[in-house]
Amino acid sequence: MLIPFNDTEPNRYGGFPFVTVGLIAINCAVFLLELFWLNVDPNFIFKFGSTPAIVLAGTGPAALSTITHMFLHGGLSHLIFNMIPLWAF
Repeated sequence: MLIPFNDTEPNRYGGFPFVTVGLIAINCAVFLLELFWLNVDPNFIFKFGSTPAIVLAGTGPAALSTITHMFLHGGLSHLIFNMIPLWAF
């Protein structure tokens, strides 16, 4: 199998991965919001995505976009293939 979905060592970690599951849930929720919000505001990606020129200049929503850009995805396959390694590793 090329993509690991699980580790071979049983119970290497003691508890439930709350943070990992939380990050996956937040990413999925933001993706759904992104799908529905793009119909209302076509500039959604430009508002919450990270543009290096804006971040370096410190203008506009530079501080906010350094965090929000991590939760934006370009499509369903982009989201899935980002969440698989997050879950696996």
